[in-house]
Amino acid sequence: LEQALRGETHFFEFETDDPEEPRNFSTCFIPLFDEDRAVYRIMGLTMDITSDRRREVALREREASYRLLADNVRDIIWTMNLKFEYTYVSPSIFTTRGFTPEEVITLGAKAVGPPETMQRLREAVAAGLIQERDQGRPTSQLETVEVELFRKDDTSFPAEIVMSFIREEGKITGVLGVTRDISERVKAESGFRAIFDQAAIGVAQLDPMTGAYIQVNQRYL
Repeated sequence: LEQALRGETHFFEFETDDPEEPRNFSTCFIPLFDEDRAVYRIMGLTMDITSDRRREVALREREASYRLLADNVRDIIWTMNLKFEYTYVSPSIFTTRGFTPEEVITLGAKAVGPPETMQRLREAVAAGLIQERDQGRPTSQLETVEVELFRKDDTSFPAEIVMSFIREEGKITGVLGVTRDISERVKAESGFRAIFDQAAIGVAQLDPMTGAYIQVNQRYL
């Protein structure tokens, strides 16, 4: 009360010591002045902020779990807000692309890749938002996109990006993404394609579920 008596508004928080159900409160002491600018009364306002504190604790614990996972995987895990600004990038980006997480967060869209790469991400997010609006239910995963990404040494590589929305209390607040280097997969697919096309006999690829043709080489025709 001393600050309020001196004419200063004072805010503070406290927690009850109930061992079964402790609660958090925020209190504000506001001095009221008379015509001579002397404090003649103090008004106190107290709000129960227990639910807010519990949400903050749950969010911190969830983020800690995510970061423990993200910091120990080879794929690049990242988050962006809805302005497409990085809010987190896993340390694995240094191994894959040569950037530190801090550099990528600072560079923003410039660190993503060619302009068309960012455009693909924006289109996938926009499509997810439209799908949710039209279907009236949350979208579990956005369109998986394959793009070209830059390394710090100006070389590039093919990557697959899987994205989903981040939600807080049901509201979309950002995007969670997992980026994977698919150079080896693309190389293997290219090698298979060459063998497939150049085979001395007719070769066909069928869908195992439906028996429908997926592709055939020229000699099969």
